[in-house]
This record gives sequence, structure tokens and C-alpha cells, in this order.
Amino acid sequence: MRDLPSIEGTWPGRIVLRRGWAKAEARPWSDSWPGSQVRMVRGSHQFLEAVCRTLAGMGAAPVHSPALFPSASPMWRRAGFEEYEKLIVMERAVDSRPAPAHPVRQAVEPPWDEIVAIDDASFDGFWRMGRLGLEEALRSTRRGAVLVTGEEAIDGFAIVGAEFGFSYLQRLAVRPEARGRGLGESLVAASLSWASGAGARLMILNTQRDGDAARRLYSRMGFAETGGHLLVLRWRGPY
Repeated sequence: MRDLPSIEGTWPGRIVLRRGWAKAEARPWSDSWPGSQVRMVRGSHQFLEAVCRTLAGMGAAPVHSPALFPSASPMWRRAGFEEYEKLIVMERAVDSRPAPAHPVRQAVEPPWDEIVAIDDASFDGFWRMGRLGLEEALRSTRRGAVLVTGEEAIDGFAIVGAEFGFSYLQRLAVRPEARGRGLGESLVAASLSWASGAGARLMILNTQRDGDAARRLYSRMGFAETGGHLLVLRWRGPY
């Protein structure tokens, strides 16, 4: 049909959907959770709804949004999305940076298999990102880096990015059996140092509302809750 988007790529994998000038990108939500994430590049809510119908027809349901500020959600709601999860936003100035207590290095060629294994062990169900999601996090800003700690095998990682004077701590995880040694603090400290070198003045992150351990870690490292939040929306169908 004329109003259906064209598809570039092969599912399950990253695909691009187009209709005229409108464009969206989609990928599986993660390796361990059903459905997809769609990211709008340009287009209307009618195009977004057509994208969701196309994904549902491909067996890529349920369809989720990325984490969005509430101000960006009206178009998604007009396309048939509703709130599914909410994330807390925290931030910290990059002017003072503690020194890492453990060696942290930048992985020029990230060991994705190890990183995915640590991510899977650190997050439950819906919050796991999978390799496609982690790679997307690394590419989501103009500059990005994967920082790792550990010797023969890595014990933890951080994905950090920067653009326009802001830095984003996209992901942080430590292998469960390596926790309690301050590795998370070292990864945050190294991320702040990297962000400063990238010209950022402020670092922003988000975390789960029930992620008390993560919130305590970030608070110890000087982050404060902004009072704002991000929303993950889910298309309500029909499926």
C-alpha cells in the first residue's frame, strides 16, 4: 500500500523506515525482552503510527519509544503511545573531579561480548539493553567512549558521551561478583574526567525510580536529582 513505509535493513536488526521525507529507525528492544524501540528522525504522528503498524506486522511488538522528556511526548501520544516506565534524571557539574581509586581505561575496540554479559547480569528484564542498544548509546552523541576497569577480564564499564557542552553517562554496570570494591565510583570519576576533556561542563544521567543502590552511588559522587524525569512510552496497539 502507498501509505506503508519502505524498509531498509533486515529484522531482527537495525532497520530504517521511510515514507517520503519522513524517517524513523528501529531495532529490537534487547536480546532478552520482546518488542522493538523506534526512534523518530523526522515525520508526523501519522507516520509514527504507520511505523508502529509495520513493526507489529513484522512481529516486532510491543513497540516502545526511547527515553523521552515529557515535553517531547505529545506527538507520541497522538500516535497511540502511553506511559510505560519513568526514569529519574540526575546531574552534576564537571568542574571538580575525584581521582579514580582503580585503573580505568578507554576501550578503543570495546569487548562487546563481555560488556553485554555484565549488562545482562546487572539489569533485569526490560532494562537490559543488549548489544544493539549499547552500541546505539555509544553513537548517540557526537563524541563517545567506552571506559572499562579490570585486568584480564573486565569487571565493569561505563558508556559516556558529550556534545554542545553537556556530557551524558549513558550506561554504568559492574559485574555482580566485583561489587563492593568501589569500581562504580572509579568508573564515574573516570567518566567525569573524560567529559571534562571533551569540553563538557555538566554531566546528566538517568536511573530507575527503584534503583536505590544506583541513586546512592550517584549521590556519593556529587549528582543531585533535578526533579525532572524521562518517560518510556509503549504503543498500545492493536497487536
